[in-house]
Amino acid sequence: MPPLAHSRRTQFWRHTGRDRTGFGSHVTRDLFDIDLAKDKYTEVVDKLKSEWRIVSAPLSSLPLDHFFQMAIEKMLPFEERGIGFQDAVILFSAIEDLKRFSGESGILLSNDKVFCEDRTRDLIASFLVDLKVFKSVDDFLVILKSNLDDYLRQEWDEDERIAAAELYRQKDAIEKFIRESINQEPRLLAQYVPDEDIVVTRVELQDVTAVFVPQPPLSENRTEQQPVRIAAAIRCLIRVNFPKPIIHKILRPPQSLVIPIELEVDAIRAERRYIISEYIRATPPYEPDV
Repeated sequence: MPPLAHSRRTQFWRHTGRDRTGFGSHVTRDLFDIDLAKDKYTEVVDKLKSEWRIVSAPLSSLPLDHFFQMAIEKMLPFEERGIGFQDAVILFSAIEDLKRFSGESGILLSNDKVFCEDRTRDLIASFLVDLKVFKSVDDFLVILKSNLDDYLRQEWDEDERIAAAELYRQKDAIEKFIRESINQEPRLLAQYVPDEDIVVTRVELQDVTAVFVPQPPLSENRTEQQPVRIAAAIRCLIRVNFPKPIIHKILRPPQSLVIPIELEVDAIRAERRYIISEYIRATPPYEPDV
């Protein structure tokens, strides 16, 4: 992850947090400390980066003159008005980092349409690196699966369908795990509820929106009781209570949220089904537009 990309995510969170909590008034400034909330958000992100073994790529070594010249000439990723300095630094940081690993391929995930422009792709190709740009992980998996033989793709799709069915079967256990995870670490809801003094009283699994399992081995290479890590995107209704009064013994009313959750579990691949052996992680993803 280019460090500037992480910095931009933090700024998105900070600004949207101000908008959502009304930090323009003196009342809300007295109730909430946006700087403390930012520190807690950063702490959660750093912990997740460590847990997922995500490292920051070094910033591009290109001089500022190079980027200014690109802006003057309106070269992508700079836009018509010369806007796009952060995008340019992110792109060139990713390119330079990939060049350190000769012969390796990389993917850049971004919803920013400027990265998907043909001219941007041509710019990447001019550096002789295999860096593909996708809007989301789902888009990348579609392309990955499309390059597999039909029977391999069908087996993979079937494995993911079976994994999703097991998640629905374990609805009660998943809801309990999510409730306990958030109550143990309330900062996980920091982007939705800017208050650490919360108690999650109810979690309801509403939908399993996506499931990912590693590409399954060929049938002849499969073994009994094969361990598998399942990752899933789910949506949950979460009921939050605020046990501490905010001012003059006035309690905030309970709040109900419908939010996405990233879930990871370990499972055993048995005959035509998965059996969950351990719940690993349940965290809301970062969403700059919430």
